[in-house]
Amino acid sequence: LKPGDRLQVTVRGREQAVTGILRWIAADAAFTPYYALSGKDAARLSYPAEVALDDAAKDLPTGLPVVVHFKANTADGR
Repeated sequence: LKPGDRLQVTVRGREQAVTGILRWIAADAAFTPYYALSGKDAARLSYPAEVALDDAAKDLPTGLPVVVHFKANTADGR
């Protein structure tokens, strides 16, 4: 992922996804509880990001948790 990438964003309780543009993404994972740092939970580390949403999302409050969908662009699917 890199700034400028187009992403699909979904919000719980809304049927349709909205489009967004990635503005910023952290280079390092955010603080997570110790139990998420090893084993299969390590894949759940989060990277804070900022996505500028299109006008279809103008009624959503700032800071609302969302799910961002993106396509892998490498041969191994990462």
